[in-house]
Amino acid sequence: MIDLEKLKGFTINDHPTTFEFVFHVKGESDYRYRCSMKTEREEILELLKRDYKECTKKNLPVYSVPAENLWEFHTVKGDLKKGISR
Repeated sequence: MIDLEKLKGFTINDHPTTFEFVFHVKGESDYRYRCSMKTEREEILELLKRDYKECTKKNLPVYSVPAENLWEFHTVKGDLKKGISR
């Protein structure tokens, strides 16, 4: 479970056939997922934005990148050890 107050942002890919997203979390590795349909990802994003706003009274930063996949925007445990945050 991700603590909403620890979320730094949300990245989605702008690609016609893959629908990935990444939760960026303070002090943790990121969580990367793929949906089978764009509408599924949009539903998740809308619910998350609503709950984040309700919890923190702030808007959740959302980033869109023109990539087929989001591996290069995904912070993994090894990155954290090196002080790298993507």
